[in-house]
Amino acid sequence: MIEAFGLGRTEQARLHALRERDANEWRWLGRRRARVQRFETFDAYLDRVELHDGVLRTGMSASQAVDLVAHRRTLDVYASASRAAALIDAMRLAPASTGNLTIRSIDDFGASGFVLGRDVMPRAVVAVDLLDDADTRTSRAGSDLIEAITRG
Repeated sequence: MIEAFGLGRTEQARLHALRERDANEWRWLGRRRARVQRFETFDAYLDRVELHDGVLRTGMSASQAVDLVAHRRTLDVYASASRAAALIDAMRLAPASTGNLTIRSIDDFGASGFVLGRDVMPRAVVAVDLLDDADTRTSRAGSDLIEAITRG
């Protein structure tokens, strides 16, 4: 795996150090990973966002990474800052504190080589995003996923 991502010794050491940290430390380390915006929208718009190129599912939307079932349809995605702005504008999305659509935007998203060819974020990112969820069961699933990742 290290060869696939072209990680140097410094990055390898940082990854190894993560294995020693607990879930709350992972949350703290990832606190500024993206700008998080939530919206309430129609299911049809969720379908459109999910199928959009350059959008990667995470959190509960990456359900194959965790064994949870959502009570209502939600979508949690990452996108570049420009793509996120275009989606928000085109669909006239209005912010909502507990909406069914979460868009996590990153300025240099395209520069992150690990996202190329994916439609779902890596398990570690999914885990940290689950940790941030207000639902305690979902947050616990994130903690469990981090424990599984660190155990190997």
